[in-house]
Amino acid sequence: MLISADTHVHLYPEYPIETTLQGASRRLTAGAHLIQKDLGAAGTITLLFLTDRKGFPDGRDLLRRADGKLRAGELVDLGSVMSYRGKFISPLYVIPGKQIVTAEKIELLALATETSFPDGEPLAVSYEKIVANGAIPVLPWSPGKWFFARGGIVGNFIRSANPEQIFLGDIFMRPGLWSAPRHFSEGNSRGIRLLRGSDSLAVPGEEVLIGGYGTAVEGEFDMRDPLHSARRYFSAPKFHHFGAHSSILHFVTRMNRARALKGSSVLAEPSVQP
Repeated sequence: MLISADTHVHLYPEYPIETTLQGASRRLTAGAHLIQKDLGAAGTITLLFLTDRKGFPDGRDLLRRADGKLRAGELVDLGSVMSYRGKFISPLYVIPGKQIVTAEKIELLALATETSFPDGEPLAVSYEKIVANGAIPVLPWSPGKWFFARGGIVGNFIRSANPEQIFLGDIFMRPGLWSAPRHFSEGNSRGIRLLRGSDSLAVPGEEVLIGGYGTAVEGEFDMRDPLHSARRYFSAPKFHHFGAHSSILHFVTRMNRARALKGSSVLAEPSVQP
């Protein structure tokens, strides 16, 4: 079986929930099918690893509030994990997780956990808390945050972290014409593996990116214990990446959107689109 995942997912009230989930599952399945041709694996499970941000609604809460309004599929609340089943799509599981901003203004992800972690603590402290929680720590690339002084902090962290207890993250937004960050090669030389994720913005239309830039693995998935199975995903012996990077024009457009969002007020109890 192939388990196809987007490991950097944001859900926002601006997204129509059902079309977001259906589209994400189809894109994850399409990416897996490209890999299945080489591996011969049968069957696909699709995963969305939430990275909920401070100041924005919890992604699972958005799903729960949309439940009962869906027309083409069904949401099942499994406790920590939400499952979506629809016609003609692979089973989809939405896994809880958080995005943290450290004291150094570096982003750090805690995947496959319901626990919230405070912003504003040193990178090393946040990392240790995630590991102690049993969650999966991911250090994602972010435009402007891996350069200059912060780039040095990221490099030192990569050189000192336990390679078996940290992952690096690549996102769709990084332009395809840019060379890979040197921190990726540094991490690879230490055995630190790379994941892919969409990292979409809180803007209508960005939901079409979810599931299109991801990582698939061969493995088993126990539907009776989806959170534990989701954590096992990261121990697969080999990662298979799929999806194309952003164009330069798309990158510039999205950077302008991101700056505009930073200047706007934080969302408060908005309505949810089914």
